[in-house]
Amino acid sequence: FCEAPVMANADGTLRYNLSWHYIRHFSRHIRPGAAVLGSSCFDEAGHAFCAVRNPDGSTAAVLLNTGDGDESCFLRINGRIAEIACPAGSISTLLIGEGEA
Repeated sequence: FCEAPVMANADGTLRYNLSWHYIRHFSRHIRPGAAVLGSSCFDEAGHAFCAVRNPDGSTAAVLLNTGDGDESCFLRINGRIAEIACPAGSISTLLIGEGEA
């Protein structure tokens, strides 16, 4: 019994576990060599956050909502505030191109 991101069944079919979707999401938006700008662990409501600066100068802010309710989160970058929708049980990402933050 293991919980690998992808499991091969005896009949040759594949099962993609939840961890595969997390890895896929992060690898799309957080590039190799990215520098962490800030992060937080889970709070009482089940939220976690991480922001990085990618090598191309873009910024990716990723929010996790493990709670049962939809949320709106607010992110402040360089004095500007962005509202990010965080549906229940989701990962949401705000991408800011180089020079836009």
